[in-house]
Amino acid sequence: MDTDVTLSALWELLANKYAEREAIHFMGRSWSFEELFEQGNTVAAALIELGIQNGDRVCVWMPNGMEWLAIDLGITRAGGVLVPLNTRYTANEVEYILKFAEVTTLFMVNQFHRTDYIDIIYTLCPELNNTRPGQ
Repeated sequence: MDTDVTLSALWELLANKYAEREAIHFMGRSWSFEELFEQGNTVAAALIELGIQNGDRVCVWMPNGMEWLAIDLGITRAGGVLVPLNTRYTANEVEYILKFAEVTTLFMVNQFHRTDYIDIIYTLCPELNNTRPGQ
C-alpha cells in the first residue's frame, strides 16, 4: 500500500473494496463500509456548504458512537482538522480549547452524564441567544 495515502483516500478505498462488509457495530447498530463512507460524505458536504476550508478546526464534543466516526470522516473529507473535546471537560476547559485551537465549527450533543453542553455553550457565547439557527 502507498504510504502517502491520505486518511480520506483510505476510507474511500475501504468503501470501494469492502462495500457491504460491516465497518462498525455499536450498541446494536451497524454500518457497512459503504454506509459509513456515505455518512461521512454527507457530513463533508454540509461542512463545505457552511464554508469549511482546508485546515479549519472543527470540534467534536460528544460521546463515542457511530455518528462520531461519521463526523470524523466528514471533517477529514472536507479538509478540516478534527479537534476532539473530552465529554467531561468543564466550561473553563472547553473555552480554553475552543480559543486555543481557533475552532470555527462545533458538533455536540445537548448533554452527557448530567453535563448540559447547551448551557455551557450559551454561557461561553451569550451572543448565541440573539442568533437564528445556522447563523
